[in-house]
Amino acid sequence: MSKKQVTTKSALSESTKRAIYIAAIIAIAIVIISVSLALILKPTEVVKADDSDVINIEPTDTIKNGTFESWVKKNLDESYPHLASKWWAAKTRDNSSTSTTTTTLKETLAWSSDSRDVNGYRTANDAVYGVIDTSDKKWDTVKSDLAKLGVELPANPGVHETAKEDDTSIYMIAGTKETTIGILSNSFSVSGGSYVKISMWVNTEHLKGTAKIAIQDNKQFSVEHSKELHLTQELKQAKGWQEVVFYVFNQNTSKSLRIMLSLGDIYTADVNGSGIMYVDDVTYEAVSSNEYSLHKDEVNAKVFEPTEKDSKAEALVATDIAGNALTKISYKDYLAEEAAQYEGSAYSPFFPREDTEAKLYKLTNNKSTEPVGVRLPTLNLQKSNNYDILDCIHLSFSLRAYAKSANTNANIVVEKETESGEFEKIDSASVSVENVQDISAASANCGWKLYHIYLKPSDYGTLDKIRVTIYVGESTVGEYKYNGTLYLTDVMMEKVSSSTYSSTSTSSDSVVKKASLTDHTSGTSVSNGSFSDTDVIYGTPSNWTAVFGGSNDIFLDGAANTIDATSLPASAIAGSGVVQDITEGRIDDDVKNVLKIHTENTAYGYLSSSMSLSAGKVYVISVLAKTEAGSKPYIYLIDNAAGTERKDKVIASIEDNAGSKVIDGGKYFCESINEGEGWTRYYFVVVTGSTTRNVKLALMSGGILGDKLQTGTVYYDIAMKTEIGGYTATQENEDDEVKTVTYTANDGYTAFDEMKKAEDIGADFSANTLTNVKVVEPTADEWKEITKVEKKDDNKDDNKDTDNTTTTSDVDLGLLFSVLSSVLLVAALAVVVVVRIFKKKN
Repeated sequence: MSKKQVTTKSALSESTKRAIYIAAIIAIAIVIISVSLALILKPTEVVKADDSDVINIEPTDTIKNGTFESWVKKNLDESYPHLASKWWAAKTRDNSSTSTTTTTLKETLAWSSDSRDVNGYRTANDAVYGVIDTSDKKWDTVKSDLAKLGVELPANPGVHETAKEDDTSIYMIAGTKETTIGILSNSFSVSGGSYVKISMWVNTEHLKGTAKIAIQDNKQFSVEHSKELHLTQELKQAKGWQEVVFYVFNQNTSKSLRIMLSLGDIYTADVNGSGIMYVDDVTYEAVSSNEYSLHKDEVNAKVFEPTEKDSKAEALVATDIAGNALTKISYKDYLAEEAAQYEGSAYSPFFPREDTEAKLYKLTNNKSTEPVGVRLPTLNLQKSNNYDILDCIHLSFSLRAYAKSANTNANIVVEKETESGEFEKIDSASVSVENVQDISAASANCGWKLYHIYLKPSDYGTLDKIRVTIYVGESTVGEYKYNGTLYLTDVMMEKVSSSTYSSTSTSSDSVVKKASLTDHTSGTSVSNGSFSDTDVIYGTPSNWTAVFGGSNDIFLDGAANTIDATSLPASAIAGSGVVQDITEGRIDDDVKNVLKIHTENTAYGYLSSSMSLSAGKVYVISVLAKTEAGSKPYIYLIDNAAGTERKDKVIASIEDNAGSKVIDGGKYFCESINEGEGWTRYYFVVVTGSTTRNVKLALMSGGILGDKLQTGTVYYDIAMKTEIGGYTATQENEDDEVKTVTYTANDGYTAFDEMKKAEDIGADFSANTLTNVKVVEPTADEWKEITKVEKKDDNKDDNKDTDNTTTTSDVDLGLLFSVLSSVLLVAALAVVVVVRIFKKKN
């Protein structure tokens, strides 16, 4: 009987297994790199689309850390006094300099040096300086730490009478012997044409000799007294806390300054000080010309007058819309105008007031339905490849809009000429001007406002033609008759560099608008959608208009207001406006403002500036909302060109809290529906027709028509407008009677027709029954017009489709190297792990 022979396979050796694993890792890495390269290097189709250059700019016209609450920890040391954040290391006079007209300063210790003993940051020239805490809880520690440095503190100085309850930090300079030493603030800017109050609180009860406060040019090491040292206040021993105030009127271009706080006079060679000087709450405040006029003759007031060197601007000659010359009046004549009167007194920001030279444009809209406005000459911008060429434009002017009817506002409209020769509005550079009633208020500046408009030309040397018009009322023909007068200073134009355009900041005492003209004319975002910018007069969000439900401010149809706001008690909307939300973990910008709307048996809210929606596109306009118990959000999309009745102008609405049927915003719009802490995002999906559509977003508590009143509180934040795709209508076959509509989606989004077919939301999305999203589409008649096939004219050439796309092969090198390095690093680590595992087995 024969035996069946069995062959036994020998197991793979450990080295063979290791080689296989390593080869597999390398193969996977090669596949990942190949796929990544294909995606990164793939040519991209770019469809012409509206793009926005709205820039969020942080203001620089403040004294940073003027409260001394922020301090820097050095070498993990937390003893007192602390090194004040945003204030430069202590300065002392360089006595080797023999000049009597210029002070040369030297630092006692550089910021970057961490090698010295920590006391080097708080002691120099027989002085100890820095931030201390006057709270009862900290005072004993402060005294103990200062005693170790040779300073015996007397009684606790406390804080000044207007200090915030929880603000107990102050700055101290203590001289153990006669000395001269000071610190410089960070630089701050005073914009052209503005009036500014700079103040601080000082305590010199234990001062010996002299201390000094000065406002100087933005210089750190050399100050020429006659030109760069502008205002000084000498301090002597005095009881308790005293306020020191400086006033500045800048008639020049923007001025960059610093504040010097010193024991002794750091600018002279013969005045020293010892003892203790305390300083707190160094502040910057924009004030009205009236307030400045009350103090302009005081020692601590300074006018930066325009000089030939600094004045690079030219005055533009303005006309009316038809090109006719405008009436001009003098400063003296303006005082007699109704616009300058308030409760029997005349208010004017201009000096001298007896000037009889005609300097102000005056234009009145006397109930005309036709547009009435001031128009500037057409501006030409063209980008230069020469970096020395100033190819950006800066316009500056002040204006007063005086309305004789409640719904008349001024509107500054900036437009760019299109290829067809028509002018299209640039949202990011245009702004609505509110009529100021109480012109006596300090922040009202007599009803006048300073405006700055910065324009940056298109890339690649394209010639941009810009038109600027300031309307009394709206810019289009309408039924409503506007009644008001516009007063305007000369509009000054200067050429500035791209770097100046980029670095220009917002200002609390003026309106700054910026627009880059590259490839677009209209904005794609909701202007000030995060409510970070507020109007200094009213505290309302900039670029939003406060409205009651049913107000003509919303519909601009001349009909009566549904709600008589004058008959309502102040409590009806008390507390409404911009507030701060410090919720941790929620996405927001650094300012963390939200819009609060509180109503008591009324309908009230805010209306955004106009947003342009291009033809043949799909947009999502959304906003976060949060309600207090019993309240509901009231969110609307308004198009005043839609229909004749007010209800027809409301093209979409959400008037209740989101229910169980919702769209997943994170999945379809890349915007999360729920951001926690009660915040929910609501969406409007807008499919435009064959023409551009201009819409406004209304955020309310109560109905937009004034027919639904609410008692409650609603919060809103992060309003956004996003283009998620578009569509084309094409005749696919010669015998087709209608065109086929094909939807496309931008990267990361879902095509509109696919949302209608989606398993989770398709039916409700098509029926418009989802509770957190409403869809706006062209009507059946509009679709019929869009998809209509034109009868072919055999006598003419066939129409050729214009390809609206371009192919680019730009490579994101940063992304490319990031992917390659990441994949290779992971692969290398995997190989090391495999080798170590097999080593252990052996």
